[in-house]
Amino acid sequence: MKIAVLFHDGFIQSGATQSMFTLMEKWNECGIEMIAYAPQDETLFNELRNMGVKCIRMSMGNSRYNKRRSIIRQLGVRLIGLLSLYKVEYFVKKQLVRQLKAENVDIIYANSSACVTGYYIKKYTDLPLVWHIREFGEL
Repeated sequence: MKIAVLFHDGFIQSGATQSMFTLMEKWNECGIEMIAYAPQDETLFNELRNMGVKCIRMSMGNSRYNKRRSIIRQLGVRLIGLLSLYKVEYFVKKQLVRQLKAENVDIIYANSSACVTGYYIKKYTDLPLVWHIREFGEL
């Protein structure tokens, strides 16, 4: 089995990334082959490469809502986000799907709901997608 892991950020100190890294350490102990896609962070990539994981630099974009921003800033961020979705979908459809097939990936694992790249991979392939949603909204 080969798993493609999509990191929404490359900061190994962040909670979701650290959690995903720990899970990957366990998979590695079980002999599961992995390929990681993340915005490059030297620490994350070095640690993954030490485990024998192939790392590919890729920015995932972001759909998080930050309530501390002004409404005008939020609208601007949302507009840019909506306009960039076409670019993300085109990249996935034309390049990433081909790359995942060449790598013989069996499953996609996205570590955050803030990243929609996993959705677009699922849209254009029949690969199973595990979308690990670990964010908490306001109670």
